[in-house]
Amino acid sequence: MKVQKFLYRAIGTLLLVPSSLFCLMLSLGATALNSAAAIIIQILALYSYLCVWRFFLNKLNTKKLVASKFLKVGWWFSPIYGALLLGLNYQGLLGEISGIYYFSLAPSLCLALGLLLPLENHITTTSKFSFHSTSAFERMSKQILLLLGYVWSCFILLLLIIAMLGAYATHNIGAVSEFLLPTNVTNWIMIFVLFSPSYLMIKLGRPSW
Repeated sequence: MKVQKFLYRAIGTLLLVPSSLFCLMLSLGATALNSAAAIIIQILALYSYLCVWRFFLNKLNTKKLVASKFLKVGWWFSPIYGALLLGLNYQGLLGEISGIYYFSLAPSLCLALGLLLPLENHITTTSKFSFHSTSAFERMSKQILLLLGYVWSCFILLLLIIAMLGAYATHNIGAVSEFLLPTNVTNWIMIFVLFSPSYLMIKLGRPSW
């Protein structure tokens, strides 16, 4: 189970992080075009991605799968949005995009993998790192580390969005797709290095994360 969970965490992150950022860039582009239909489609797409992310994190961190009707609607829209993205690409409305199949199918693949991953009987135990078993100074230190970790993550994410917006404005959405493709190993190593401090701070502040 631990191996399956590790693989799902790695593959799911690889699928969702680049495709979510790509969807965000498309949404900003649709807003700039001031097209009502494009804006509505991208709002639904972002909602779908939020539902897939909720599903992904839920499968990793909780005891059971909680799926409301609104969450399931987001799941069903994910393959529809992927098909729509492929259709727009075939019509030449998106320009030249590298890895269009990856960006269109990634969320649905993550959902499929999550449904295949059996639920784990999670037993909560008291850890020596628990907030309830540490001193006030240690609790405060962990909270500060958590805060710094989240702030650093948001700062790096903002820098990435600015960089992608610059590539979008200077070139086109194709430049953003090339930047986000997992095959662009250099970029992802750089992103991993930039996010490493935040991961370590969050891990130290909340070891169960």
